Amino acid sequence: MIHKNKIEFLVGKKITKSFFTSPFNKTVCNFIADLSDDLITSRETSNFPDVRTFAFWCRRQNIFKLMKNINYDETRLGLGLIFHITPSNIPTNFAYSLIFGLINGNSNIVKVPSKDFKQVKIICKSINKILKKYILVRKMITIIKYKNLDEFTKKIS
Repeated sequence: MIHKNKIEFLVGKKITKSFFTSPFNKTVCNFIADLSDDLITSRETSNFPDVRTFAFWCRRQNIFKLMKNINYDETRLGLGLIFHITPSNIPTNFAYSLIFGLINGNSNIVKVPSKDFKQVKIICKSINKILKKYILVRKMITIIKYKNLDEFTKKIS
């Protein structure tokens, strides 16, 4: 039996279903750029160079640079649903993993470290804020946090 009350939803209210788009979908890229803008202008990020670095990396200009450097066919689609288990020693790693999942057209369930990192809270707060105007992208992101639920991890994997 999986104890859903032990799962904390940081972004999203339920487990994301499989939904996909083409790589570098315009709406997804706009979401990423808006996320970057929000994090760069936030006072909360001023004491966290790793969050500022992530925000700088997500700039619209950099996302389009990635698009130009990656040889992709516009007729491709994402694979569907990806489950990310990110390392617990780098607080912002989950955000990079999420962005790569999104720009490749996939829905994402991202498990963040169970340790409380202020950086995770700041980024998730910004994602939740920006998602209010991106219904399509909202269907593609669930960020969760839990401890020692091997049964859940096996089931979702």
